[in-house]
Amino acid sequence: MLDLACVGTFVAVVESRSVSAAARRLRLSQSGVSQQLARLETALGASLVQRGRKACVPTAQGLAFLPFARELLALEARARAAAGADRLTIGVSGNIAAYLLPAVMQRFAHSRPGRGVDVAVSVGTNPQVLERLGGRLVDVALTEWWDGRPDQLAAIWRRERMVLIVPPEHRWAKRRGIALRELASEPMIGGEAGTGTATLLRQAFGEAAAKLPIRLTFGSTEGVKRAVLAGLGVSIVMESAVREELRAGRLAGLRIDARRIEKPLYVVRRADAPPDCAARRFAGFVAAPAKA
Repeated sequence: MLDLACVGTFVAVVESRSVSAAARRLRLSQSGVSQQLARLETALGASLVQRGRKACVPTAQGLAFLPFARELLALEARARAAAGADRLTIGVSGNIAAYLLPAVMQRFAHSRPGRGVDVAVSVGTNPQVLERLGGRLVDVALTEWWDGRPDQLAAIWRRERMVLIVPPEHRWAKRRGIALRELASEPMIGGEAGTGTATLLRQAFGEAAAKLPIRLTFGSTEGVKRAVLAGLGVSIVMESAVREELRAGRLAGLRIDARRIEKPLYVVRRADAPPDCAARRFAGFVAAPAKA
């Protein structure tokens, strides 16, 4: 079994790049830091840190272990917090965090289920968020897709209309809709295989969606919007992500094949979440039908 104190010492040495600096940070003696590091290396059967005259640097094994060490320490902190105040860590995909989460959190904070709950937010890609939920690094997740993991329970809490966006000077800008086959003449930004948007298009249009010419990919919808405005291509995005640009005329939005294409958004929690915990209350609040 790993001693978490030793794990914390290893992380401190790597981040401080010095045994003496780590000792000051941890309020230990230098010999105490060296002893804890040695115990961890013995437990793992690997050398984790290479000590030099100017700095201590992680070995290849140390670099491989470092992300797990940080996760172990984060999990320990969350385990301690779980025994104390009512806390909630929400894992959120980037688009939801940027365009939808603030309104959700405002309503939750003023609701009965949200009273007295301290909230933290962890933003990542959809796979990262679901992995963090599986590893108990977050309590609940808001994602743009869910892959049916057996240790998790999910509910659709919102359906987001998708639109094709083009710059205002584009030849399609004055049109209300576009045929899917016409998209073959334009470079597509985003929607590459494996994304939620690609899955959605395949469900709506079948194999024809696979023929769309994906030319560029970006890590964020903000990047996609800027690329479209720069004339680098067109893209299919959540309408809520471009609502301000559409209203201001900075972008034009079109339907595809006159269809209302909607992306389901999920609230996901662990199946073994305790009764009446903050995660269950938040998931139930988000999934509940909105009151008129």
